[in-house]
Amino acid sequence: IQQATLLEIGERQATDNTLTFDTDKKLCVSTFCTDYEIGFVKVELKDQTQATTYRYQIADVMLGYYVNVAMVSQFGKDWPDMKCKQWYNNEKINVAWVKGLLSCPCTLTQAFGDIGRWKADDGCDIDSGSSCTYHKGAVHCVRTTEPT
Repeated sequence: IQQATLLEIGERQATDNTLTFDTDKKLCVSTFCTDYEIGFVKVELKDQTQATTYRYQIADVMLGYYVNVAMVSQFGKDWPDMKCKQWYNNEKINVAWVKGLLSCPCTLTQAFGDIGRWKADDGCDIDSGSSCTYHKGAVHCVRTTEPT
């Protein structure tokens, strides 16, 4: 895992409380462009004395718009598909994370009874009448509440 500040997006004007930027004008032009696949946008005050409250606003973002020119130059137009296949193949090889997973509940009764470790999947919840789009034929799905 690498961490770096790649660029400063811009400055908000104190009078309007907004910040917008054009992704077409924010492109990676460094030699390390292909090293990053996901990033975070962090919003912070440069001068903390201007703050009435202090907090960071952070959101994760895909960096495809930012690294596209460098990726096309190095890998060709199909680089997103190539990266996706590479990620998929790496995940099939590296399965050590599976050992850290909880054993799934075998019945709905077990899932409903163990609310400390399992919660309803919003996309397939028997109580909300959702359609279980990603799990055809399922009545109810649960997700672990514990990070892996």
